[in-house]
Amino acid sequence: MRYSSKVRIRKDYSNKDGRSSIYLQVIINRKPYKIDLTVTWPQKKFDSVKGLCRPLSRTDKTYQDCNLVINQALAKANEVFIHFRLTNQPITFESFKQSFETEISKDSFTSYFEGKLKERWKKRKIKSYNTFRNQKLTLTKLKNYKNDILFADLNHEFAENFDLWLEFDQKLTNLNSRWQHHKNLRAYLNLAKKDFILFDDPYQYFNIKKQQSSWKPINKDIFNQLLTYYDNKEISYREKVVLRRFLFMCLTSLRISDMLRMKRSYYNERNHVLEFTAFKTRYQNKTFRMKLIPLARRLMEDELIDKKTEGIFNKFLEQPSNRILKEIGEKLEIKQKLHHHVGRNTFATLYLEFGGSLELLQKYMLHTKISTTMKYVKISEERLDKGIDIMEKISNS
Repeated sequence: MRYSSKVRIRKDYSNKDGRSSIYLQVIINRKPYKIDLTVTWPQKKFDSVKGLCRPLSRTDKTYQDCNLVINQALAKANEVFIHFRLTNQPITFESFKQSFETEISKDSFTSYFEGKLKERWKKRKIKSYNTFRNQKLTLTKLKNYKNDILFADLNHEFAENFDLWLEFDQKLTNLNSRWQHHKNLRAYLNLAKKDFILFDDPYQYFNIKKQQSSWKPINKDIFNQLLTYYDNKEISYREKVVLRRFLFMCLTSLRISDMLRMKRSYYNERNHVLEFTAFKTRYQNKTFRMKLIPLARRLMEDELIDKKTEGIFNKFLEQPSNRILKEIGEKLEIKQKLHHHVGRNTFATLYLEFGGSLELLQKYMLHTKISTTMKYVKISEERLDKGIDIMEKISNS
């Protein structure tokens, strides 16, 4: 495959100042293509043989700036050609232009990570700001570990050394927090492989597994103990608001992210059906739909009476709510730790304990992976409405 590049000036058109656009001519398999360099120069002062600008006068220095752009473009084009040749990739104008116009480094992994992160966020390949912020934090950790990490620096010891640094230097003793950083690193290393960048995979001999959540679901007795306290006239307003939301989560499998975004319009009071797009899976267009059992309906109705605005279940944010749940647990002498993460786990555990099917549970939990709740099964809305009735057993002592 033959390819070359040369700088030329447009001769068929000039602006009012008599200047013409300078462009990079790329020839791939004898076919020419143009890439505008966004600089202009008078045709008579352009050396077509050398592809450089000549001074406009004896004292002119602006031609040097123009030539700097030209030389940088030629150097970048040559770098792209070398990369395609070394990686044995078939080169097209589209692939050349993409590599030419990107500022992503092929030598420094740190620079590649940073450039790729900005590019993916700009092109909306990263759709969630939380994901972007999470990956940016990993990049910050990487820079703190070593300011500039080259692809040549990556070896079989890199991942293990980085993990030890996170644990002991950064005091990141939480295994799942370190796992998240490794997950982000592996994601960008895989992207580098797709960009045909050659390096030794540091995760070939290193693997870190995510630790299972330590939050245990509450049992039926604790649930009923909390429900009794909820109905107690001596309960404070803030305790009642937080406990209502927690109990509702235990009966519906909802995440705290969905509870804080809950709206009155999501609930059909006539059919007693709750339906909306779940926040975590919003880009997958997954709709959460559940017919509320009587106890869940009572909690919902209490909230609708208490809160007159469109937004409901959002009186307290997550951290203050968890502190209030902890206070409630201590007051009732409940040894089990109460936390909003417990609600969703409680629903799944109790549902199966009471004889619920895995295929219905998968639907309620909005799971897609076979490892989560076996296989995905299409279930009619009628079966969903009837299936949730099994949760009425939770309030029967």
